[in-house]
Amino acid sequence: MSFRGRIPRPPVTESPAAVDAALIRLVGTIRPAGLCDSCLALDVHLSGAEARAAGIRLAAAGEVERAVGRCDRCRRTVEVTRATPAAPAAAS
Repeated sequence: MSFRGRIPRPPVTESPAAVDAALIRLVGTIRPAGLCDSCLALDVHLSGAEARAAGIRLAAAGEVERAVGRCDRCRRTVEVTRATPAAPAAAS
């Protein structure tokens, strides 16, 4: 029981694939802006550790970019996650 006398709900666990898809969708929507792990976590409803792990996993796969920079929401200078730049269209 919690301190308020209520039984806490168990945390909702998402599959890594669902978390990755949500993160890619979010950063793609706000391109070229970048968000820190805390701001990502708030938007995707994850813990900070889960958002960080997903960002690192996606960056290693080349799906997003991670680098030290300023978060476009909270303005802190920390590691931020951004969508990868769109590949130039091939000339026909």
